[in-house]
Amino acid sequence: MRLVYVFASGTLILSSLANAELKFNSDVTSSYVRHSSDSEAFSRRDSDIFTFEPSLGATYEANKIQGAATVRYLQVSNNASSDSTDLNLDQNYNFTSFNYNGRLTAIDNVLSFTARGSQSYRNTIAGNALVNDELYGSQELSKTQTNSAGFNFSLSQGDWVRMAVEGSYSKVKSDRQVFLDSDLDTSNTSVTSQIYSGDEVKRVNWNISGTYNETLGSGFNDSRSELYSGDFRIGLINEFSLVFTGQNERNELSSESGGSDVSSDFNYTSYGVGLSWYQSAQRFIDVTYNRSTENEDESENFLGLKFDWRFTSRTSIAGEYGRRFYGESGNLNLTHKIRKFQTQVTYEENITNYTRLVAGDTVTGSFVCPIGADQILQCFQPATIDYVLQPGEEFSNFNFIIPDITESDIIRKSLSTNIGYSFRKVQSSLTYRNTNTEYIDGSREQKTQTISLDSSLQINRKTSLSGSIIITSYDNTVDDDRLSADNDDVFTATLNYTRKLNRDLNATIGYQHTTRRSPVENRDYDSDRITFEVVYTLF
Repeated sequence: MRLVYVFASGTLILSSLANAELKFNSDVTSSYVRHSSDSEAFSRRDSDIFTFEPSLGATYEANKIQGAATVRYLQVSNNASSDSTDLNLDQNYNFTSFNYNGRLTAIDNVLSFTARGSQSYRNTIAGNALVNDELYGSQELSKTQTNSAGFNFSLSQGDWVRMAVEGSYSKVKSDRQVFLDSDLDTSNTSVTSQIYSGDEVKRVNWNISGTYNETLGSGFNDSRSELYSGDFRIGLINEFSLVFTGQNERNELSSESGGSDVSSDFNYTSYGVGLSWYQSAQRFIDVTYNRSTENEDESENFLGLKFDWRFTSRTSIAGEYGRRFYGESGNLNLTHKIRKFQTQVTYEENITNYTRLVAGDTVTGSFVCPIGADQILQCFQPATIDYVLQPGEEFSNFNFIIPDITESDIIRKSLSTNIGYSFRKVQSSLTYRNTNTEYIDGSREQKTQTISLDSSLQINRKTSLSGSIIITSYDNTVDDDRLSADNDDVFTATLNYTRKLNRDLNATIGYQHTTRRSPVENRDYDSDRITFEVVYTLF
């Protein structure tokens, strides 16, 4: 096999005659940060922060295999002084982070395998997500590592019966958990299957699906959940059908408390009948009258709604309203794309935990970014709503706040609205998120509202301007016998000016202001950062 070495736009490319291509990229970033903060807990503190950060990335593309990986090493030297103490506050930290993902296509359109993982440094408490980072408050961060592998098996061309099965196994480790002096080491197994009718089935159609999740904690919490549902339609006249629907849900949660095991079961069953306006699997509306049973002793009747309507290749809406063991339940997904704008509205409810959230493939934005990217300047808006991620890419997760690092199981209800704009030299993403996280053990409830605006302007070929504004409100409620929670309002604004000095060297001057206000004593906080950064591209 003959290899050809090529340098193109700062990237080392190794190509071969076997239609495989291996690309390497590397850069070195160095920065000086002047950080000034004023808080009730520490009075005024000034820091001169120096960082050195080399990185190495690689992507591999062949007919059957695609993959990408990036590793970064960050060295931080913090020379600090404070009005409230004469102690030496100088600190030095090292951080190693990485991201990777890959896909192996064993049989085209039938069987594929995936892998992904990362190592990052996260706040144990979600309320500190916009305040503490590697440069300031790094002692509050916990090194978190995720690794997962999965498969996807699909038989989508059958005339009468079609099916799809996908599964994954993931491991999540973190140095510590919130409110606990212990690390987190959990594994999660997930399998989802679906069997449905093909195009040759005319007067009747069906869709039966099942989901199984099992999480094994590091001695404190284990959980197992199963959710099965099915719809069966019989044609009546024209596009109207009689629809029968059913759902069965089983949740088993166990924990260790005071040296003894505590177990809770949440079971729920519902079934119903109704009318369906059905054109295809992507164009239908079901309205049903249902009867449900919770834990085999409580019954109720309710109206259910399920719909999926693909108007065009650029506009789609789908959703469902019904009941689960915790009460009313629903989900919604609306996507609309025109030339310059893309709008996404998503509402979802899940029985989940921290492990599944950080290891899962969460789609939260309308832009596609390199893995690990934190600025919209590095991203682009895809041309269609069905864009398939390429090696080394992920959907934007700007300011996506995940609940506290804990093994506890949660009911998470999340509404997200995103408007993305991309035209010529301007890119912008406006997002509103409202998330309610209820801990099933009854210990507390966490409500988070975030409004964020990320924008960039390419002034000319060598100069760009980027920035963000984030307004977040945390409202935590806890039992009287538990530790008090933090109820904060946080405002963060960032502005960066980047200039390309030559083909391989970029320089950035940035400013960031953060304000936190809280009714909790010693949590009010203000900070200002002025940053000068240079990035040299090696290859």
